[in-house]
Amino acid sequence: MSFWLLGIEAALLWGVLMALLSLRPEIGAALVRFPATIYLFMAGDYLKALALLAVGNLVISMTDSVLQLL
Repeated sequence: MSFWLLGIEAALLWGVLMALLSLRPEIGAALVRFPATIYLFMAGDYLKALALLAVGNLVISMTDSVLQLL
């Protein structure tokens, strides 16, 4: 949902890919989030990049960690 709110194209595709990669705790969703954040920085969308970085670190990573415990 954060990809869609930030205007990243093909947000559903990236969300599904993140969900599938989350099954592998070593790489997880970060394999999609970090390149997307770097892309936003390189494109000059600094506010969007910082928002994605914050949401990724505060919400997605923590949720992923809690769900792995279950």
